[in-house]
Amino acid sequence: MFRGLAVAMLALALLIAGCGGPSDAEAERNAYVAAIEQARATLSESIAKVGDDAPPTATPRSDAEALALAERAAAEAREAVVAAKPPAEAAAAHRRLVGGLRGYERALSRARRLSIKSDAAAAGDIRAALDETIAKRSLEVDRAIAAIDRALANPG
Repeated sequence: MFRGLAVAMLALALLIAGCGGPSDAEAERNAYVAAIEQARATLSESIAKVGDDAPPTATPRSDAEALALAERAAAEAREAVVAAKPPAEAAAAHRRLVGGLRGYERALSRARRLSIKSDAAAAGDIRAALDETIAKRSLEVDRAIAAIDRALANPG
């Protein structure tokens, strides 16, 4: 979905390059799309890594350590998105994207805190609750990205 927009924008940029190069507005859109895509990819890899790296005999402490890494990655992704300057037509969707990323951070932070205080028997319940929350936040983020796609495809 978002990758399709990036490819379309790259094709457009290449087409325009033959005509003297992209305008300032197009260059800003391209930079914005690249920044958002990088943040999304980094966060997706980090979230997937939490699940992939969890040993079958994970302890609450090892869960908390893995969650702390994912929480930092979510914070970095959010900070990168906040630093990206959205085109005016994407500003509202950009704010929703930032909110969705904050939701990731809060979910990871809560799971990390619960892991620190829990015993091994509660770890499965904590992971299940985190999976459910991450799925909800992913939907929020996906919807915000789709709104950004629409806004950039139909500017002003």
